[in-house]
Amino acid sequence: MSDPLRTVLVRRPDASFGAADPKPWGYAAKPDLAAARREHDRLVDLVKQSGVDVRYHEDPQPGKADSIFVHDPAIVTDRGAVILRMGKKLRRGEEESMARTFDTLRVPILARLRGDATAEGGDLLWVNHDLLAVGQGFRTNAEGLTQIREAMKGIGVEVEAVPLPYFEGPDACLHLMSLISVIGDASRWCTHASSRSRSGNSSGNTGSNSWKSRTRNSTRWRPTCSRSGPAIASSSKETRSLGSASRPPGVASGPTAGGRFPSRPKAERPV
Repeated sequence: MSDPLRTVLVRRPDASFGAADPKPWGYAAKPDLAAARREHDRLVDLVKQSGVDVRYHEDPQPGKADSIFVHDPAIVTDRGAVILRMGKKLRRGEEESMARTFDTLRVPILARLRGDATAEGGDLLWVNHDLLAVGQGFRTNAEGLTQIREAMKGIGVEVEAVPLPYFEGPDACLHLMSLISVIGDASRWCTHASSRSRSGNSSGNTGSNSWKSRTRNSTRWRPTCSRSGPAIASSSKETRSLGSASRPPGVASGPTAGGRFPSRPKAERPV
């Protein structure tokens, strides 16, 4: 599935990222803030060259180094945003910050995860307008799946659970979108983890190199790389789609209510 991107939300690397201690955040080294900002600005310039309206998520988040990854705290549908609850405890609090930015941008809130539910955007993948894949592993738990399914049912979206491999455990977990890419006009789902890996799902199911694809007349397992219809436009984890012509664009999320994004002045790039 692909649709033209219309509006995206980004967060420019800030002091919280630049001052991050690499060990708890799982970084290979201390971030180079100046280099990160240059790379980010080049990404934004490329997006703008495609005619996409870029908005900035500027709500202060002291101590939240990973808050530059705006893909994770929420998923956007054509009826509004679902505010998630981060499985990584260091990132708790990013969700409400994202909700405040959505409010500023007039993006309605469709639902919020409650209680012990956890889910992160890296485990959520739009297969088509009416089907959302939800990875089940260390960051998105069974209660998160249940509440996402409840929210999506109300807008006619089916949710398909996908067990994720154990890999190296919770400290080096794999997201669904770590395993699956959709490329080209005759796209392929490509998974990369070993089929012998233990699943991170609490059910203990074995991880698999197959993708369960639902068609109009049947449900079947596809092999490791298989054709699956139109391409999904590539998207950086540092961006979140907020609008498209008619359905969830890119790999992240969909348009706002009514399929349109309200007209507001573009945010200036922070210094």
